[in-house]
Amino acid sequence: MKGSILPSAKTQATKAQILNWIAEDKFVKIIIFTQFLPMIRILKKMCKTEKWSHCEYTGKMSQDSKDQSISDFAGDKQILLASLRSGGLGLNLTMASKVICLDPWWNSSTEQQAFCRVFRIGQTKPTSFVKFMVRNTIDAAMMAMKERKQIEIDEVMDVTKRKDLNIQDLLRLFGHEVRNDGEGNPFIYAEPAGHTNEHLRLPNHDKQDELQGMGNEA
Repeated sequence: MKGSILPSAKTQATKAQILNWIAEDKFVKIIIFTQFLPMIRILKKMCKTEKWSHCEYTGKMSQDSKDQSISDFAGDKQILLASLRSGGLGLNLTMASKVICLDPWWNSSTEQQAFCRVFRIGQTKPTSFVKFMVRNTIDAAMMAMKERKQIEIDEVMDVTKRKDLNIQDLLRLFGHEVRNDGEGNPFIYAEPAGHTNEHLRLPNHDKQDELQGMGNEA
C-alpha cells in the first residue's frame, strides 16, 4: 500500500474490495463502519492516497458537522467513514449501496441496524454487506459467540421448538455453565463482585408444593 500507512490484513482487504466495486461501477457509494477512531484516521489516509473522495461521521462530531457530512456524501463524496454505533442508527443512507464492517460487535442486531441504513425503502440498487474478520483473533471468538447465541435465541423464539426447552436450556441462554446441586436442581453462578460463591438457583416448585400439600393434610 502506498504512503506512510503500515499495511494490515483489514486495510489491504478493504482496499481490494473498494477497487473491485469501483471497477464494477465508478459512481458507487460505499460506507465503511468501524468501532475505533484510529482506524478512521488510517482509512482517511488510505482514501487520500488513492484519491477517493470521502467524508466521516463519528460520535465526537457536532450535529452540524454530522449533517454536513451526510450532505457531502449525498453529493460528490464516494466513501463515508463512520463509527458503528453513531452511523448505524437513525440515518437514511440509501444513496450508498455497498457497506463494509471492519469490526464485529457483540450482538448481530447492531451490525444489522448499520446495514439497514442502506438496505431500506428508497434503495434502488443491489446492496452488499461485507464483514472482514481475522482468523485466530478476538474477531473470530466474537463471531463464534454471536453464532452460538443466535442459534439459542432462534430456538427460544421458534414456537415449534419452545415446548421442548427444559430448565437447563433456558439457564444456558445467560452464557454460564449450568450445574446441579445435591438435590438435582439446576443453577448458574451469578458471580457478583465480592460474592463469587453466590449462585442463582431455580427453586424446586414441585417439592415445595408437595410439602405444602402434606402440611395441609396434617
